[in-house]
Amino acid sequence: MLYGATGYSGNLIARYAVKENLQPILAGRSKDKLKSLAKELDLPYRAFSLEDQKSISEALSDCEFVFNAAGPFTETFEALLNVCLEQKIHNLSLVGEIPMLEKLYQKNPDFQSRQILCAIGLGYDVHPTDCLVHLCKDLLPDASSMILTMDGPNSMSPGSYKELIQQVGEEPFWVRRNGKLIASRPKTMFKSIQNRSRLISSIAWGDIASAYHSAGIQNIDVYSTISILDWISLKLLRAFRTILKFQMVKNITYSLVDHWVTGPGEIEREESVVYLHVRLKNHAGKEVIAAIEIPTSYKITYLSSIYAIKQMLTRKKIPIGYQTPAQWLGPSSILEIPGVRWVQSPTFL
Repeated sequence: MLYGATGYSGNLIARYAVKENLQPILAGRSKDKLKSLAKELDLPYRAFSLEDQKSISEALSDCEFVFNAAGPFTETFEALLNVCLEQKIHNLSLVGEIPMLEKLYQKNPDFQSRQILCAIGLGYDVHPTDCLVHLCKDLLPDASSMILTMDGPNSMSPGSYKELIQQVGEEPFWVRRNGKLIASRPKTMFKSIQNRSRLISSIAWGDIASAYHSAGIQNIDVYSTISILDWISLKLLRAFRTILKFQMVKNITYSLVDHWVTGPGEIEREESVVYLHVRLKNHAGKEVIAAIEIPTSYKITYLSSIYAIKQMLTRKKIPIGYQTPAQWLGPSSILEIPGVRWVQSPTFL
């Protein structure tokens, strides 16, 4: 089952699934949207509310696994996960928010006891970066710090904008220091990337949780290139942080996002690329760097998602428990995704 099939990412995953001769059950909350998409793709569908556990249980009763593509995940993940635990259904998702990843990691004993897989971060956040970190750590096993920089288009889908609003309104800005999550303030600076001076800003990316739990990196910073307009937008959101905590204000903001935000256009999504740069360092001062080129965030998301779904359908043995992409699919799995190539293979400085 593909939950969130009518959202921006879910729609792309559903369409690519059909191209790959897969037939997922489309699922979500809007019956009208699901019916239209299911008719177009000739797929079955099930509409149900996440506020009714009985409806979720009935909808998932004959499923071996569910793939959750419905953001913001802080509002959709728990209800589905509870039913997956109850019925011993494997749970795959695009979830990449730091608090959610931390919470899911703490639930690992539950996943183990129920013998189910909880596979997180199977899209842009965090499949490519998680794998890149592990490929570098093979050269520097005792790496203790990591700096990850992402350079590419920053257009967001409605779901991603809502996740950003959720984070700004309710969460501190996280970094990882000596293995602990520390509330910090975002940093903005100019840095030379691809031989150009670029404006970058620190971001609360999923690797701050996943790279610690899967690779044991104790100190983690993540940066992304941003435009001046993006920088101004973030400043404005943070200025209204106090009122964004109120649900009524959040709902109004979400409605505006649904009305005005459509996500990246097809040309940007299908033809642009993103560069991921990582630098690992150990206590002795040794450093390893690497960089890969990948398709844009939403394209790599649907490509990675279908790759993971195919692994579920073809692997004889499914691992159980909390698994990051590199742990479950293997660090080299990202290199099997179309459009991914080395810019700089892991190298000592």
